[in-house]
Formats: sequence, structure tokens, C-alpha cells
Amino acid sequence: MPRFSGADVLLSLTRKDFYQIAYIAEKGKDPQLRAEGVESFRARVARIRPDLADRVDEISSMDDLHLLDVKLNRIKPWHKPGLLLIGDAAHAMSPAGGVGINLAIQDAVAAAQRIARPLLQGTLGESDLASVQKRRWFPTVVIQNVQLVIQKAVFGPAVKGRLMGPPSPVVFVALHVPWFRKLPALMIAFGPRPEHAPDFARRKSAVTRKSV
Repeated sequence: MPRFSGADVLLSLTRKDFYQIAYIAEKGKDPQLRAEGVESFRARVARIRPDLADRVDEISSMDDLHLLDVKLNRIKPWHKPGLLLIGDAAHAMSPAGGVGINLAIQDAVAAAQRIARPLLQGTLGESDLASVQKRRWFPTVVIQNVQLVIQKAVFGPAVKGRLMGPPSPVVFVALHVPWFRKLPALMIAFGPRPEHAPDFARRKSAVTRKSV
């Protein structure tokens, strides 16, 4: 769930054994933030997340921070003879929703469904590669447009200090009901066209043989 304070925005992700935080800023603001120095940046983080104020010293210098220049685009086509692009190579995603890896995995599963057998049989043609793009183009466009809406409605105004904010009940539920925070990401992650591994790629149930 993003946290807002004026034009400062923090997005926090709880991993299994570590905490990942993204500070979201306007494009082109990175040099200004670095020029202000690490003390200023620590203060920004502490202001947005007072519960982390006793840990901001873990940011030892601005060199600990890495810029991710967010892009949202698609290449066309995804294929040439002997080449198939999937995942970020075919479509750059926004971090919104944290779904880029999910979409890439779904691309890979769709590719396995369509090109594994032709590869094994030595009959792979460009039409097989094109079928992967045809299958995955629609969900890619849908998810990217959802991310674009989030960017324009939430993060864009927020980094300019213009976000009015969602109704307070929504904020309360988002902060206190864990499954609600995961719902948007789950909905986007599975997408409008879920993929399933081909039968030949699935593990077969182990067969237990009784000793005679």
C-alpha cells in the first residue's frame, strides 16, 4: 500500500526475509534528490513512515539508492525467424502492482504451449512464434492500460503533491486488512488470460511400488 506525505510517496513490499521500499519521484528529480544529500532523504522516509525512523540510518549514502526509470511500452513484432521476445524484452512494464514477472512467466508458459512440440519435431516456423504474440498481446495491453490508469490517477498527481486521496474508509481497510492490500496485485497478476503449463511439462504423480 503506498504511503503519501505531500509530494513524497513510498511503496513498501514485504518479502520473506527482507523489506523492499520504493520512493516514487517525478521523472528528472533524481539529480535534485541526490544533491540534497542522504540526511535529507532519510528525513523524507521518516516523515512518510515514522515507524521506520529508527532504521533510516541503514541508508548510508545516496549510492545505496538505485534509480529505476519506469517505461511502459510494447515492441511489435515480438518475433523474427529464429527469435522470440517475451517478458520485458517484448513489453516494458510499470512496477505498479508488481506484475511484470507474472506476465513474463505467463508469456513463457504460452510459448511452451505453442513452440515446444514444433521445436522437438523440427517443424518450428515463424507462424508458431507469431501465435505466441497473438495469444499474449491482449492481456499485455489490458494490464499495461490498468497500470497507466494507476499512474495517471494516483502516482502522477501524488508526486506533484496534488493527490486528494481515496476515501478514508478505503485507506483504513487497506492499512488494516492484509488480504485487501494484496487484492489488486492478485487481480492483475493472473490477468484476463491465465496460462497453464502443457501436460508434458507437468510433474507426474510419484508411483509407489510395494516391494515383493
